[in-house]
Amino acid sequence: MPIFVGIDLAWTAHREDVPYESGICVLESKDNVDIRCSRLKAVRMHINDIVKWLEELANESSPVMVAIDAPLIVTPKRNAEKKLNKEFSEYNAGAYMPSMKWLERCNTKAGPLIGEELKRNFNLDPKYLLRGDTDEFIAIEVYPHPIHVRLFDLENRIPYKKGAKKRNERACYVTKIICVITLRSTLLPLWNTSIFNMRLRPRRFRITCPEPPGRDYP
Repeated sequence: MPIFVGIDLAWTAHREDVPYESGICVLESKDNVDIRCSRLKAVRMHINDIVKWLEELANESSPVMVAIDAPLIVTPKRNAEKKLNKEFSEYNAGAYMPSMKWLERCNTKAGPLIGEELKRNFNLDPKYLLRGDTDEFIAIEVYPHPIHVRLFDLENRIPYKKGAKKRNERACYVTKIICVITLRSTLLPLWNTSIFNMRLRPRRFRITCPEPPGRDYP
């Protein structure tokens, strides 16, 4: 049974006393069509505990696909952000290129730390996904804002974290997520096509949905 895990990693999760919260979502599929969410919560877990949990999932099921919003491999030759910004800067959905020097200075090394631990049992190379190859245990770095641009047919990224309008933007974001679920879009075909293929120009997915509700969401 395929399992998809999304982790919004707290970049300072390696703190020794009480870790900051990381968001975790688990999707399970029995037939590659119907996918259900079996876990959606914020957790305070150290890097080693997150890796141990992922390895336990891998022992129970196959394949396991992990998508993490954090830089997993940081080297001087890293050029993912350069390619991403070329495609998505016009949508204000680009990303800064991290360096170990910057991560160490800001005390935000959780991404490379969990990446190093995951190498033991997970393949961290995204080229296999771009080629359509399969691997039982894969962990990749993802960029949420570019994904939103493609999935929601946006002219600009949704600034749901910062700014005076973040309340309404967050409600809009949640509404669009609900619309995708309501449309019963199958996630696996989307995964295998161009949503995560940075070699292609952003593809449009037209989504029509009502105005966002006038309330905030956690």
